[in-house]
This record gives sequence, C-alpha cells and structure tokens, in this order.
Amino acid sequence: MRYGLVIGTDETDAAAAASRFAAPLLPATGPEVAPLVRVTGAALSAVKLADDRSGDLVVRVYEARGGRATASLTLPAGDVVHTDLLERPGESLPVVDGTVQLPLRPFEIATLRVRRR
Repeated sequence: MRYGLVIGTDETDAAAAASRFAAPLLPATGPEVAPLVRVTGAALSAVKLADDRSGDLVVRVYEARGGRATASLTLPAGDVVHTDLLERPGESLPVVDGTVQLPLRPFEIATLRVRRR
C-alpha cells in the first residue's frame, strides 16, 4: 500500500498531486511533442479517442475547487461539441482562434468531442 500527504495546499493542487502520484510520468527520449490540449481554469481528466472509432478526440475536464469557473481549452482544429459522459452529442461550442471557453458549475465534469473537419 502506498499513500501520499500534501500539506498546505488547495483542492486543485491536491488533485494534481494525486494524479502525479497515481500515474507518474515515465521518462522518454526522442523529439519533443506539443500537447494535444491545453487547459486553464479547470483540471484535465482525460484525452482519448472517441469510443465509436470515428477518430474524433474526446476531452474531459472538471471543476475541482467547488465554485463556478470558466475553463479555457486550446484544442486542435475542428468542431467542438459538448457531450454527456457516454459521448452522446449535445450543443456545439464556438471555437475562437482554436480556443473554447466553457463555463463550469461547482465540481462539474464536462466532456467535449472535437470532430475532425
């Protein structure tokens, strides 16, 4: 059994520390690769391919501090659709210069699908 303790931190930093503890980064060699997604204002939970094998990218973020927030996501080119946790499509979101602004309620989990053009 392993455990970790982080003293004097807030919820966002504690969630990030827990992620690093549970799934530590592994060293790799080779050319540097730019990240697929950049997120500010929320915690990134997952980046994966859609379950229906369409090649679409699914991004899941959540609000970890217990308050309202606006997440800013920089994504690869494509149309962005807000979905439910089962990846069923919902409303389209406006993409401005490759960035999506997403309002989040306290502790909300949001799933976005980036459709290829």
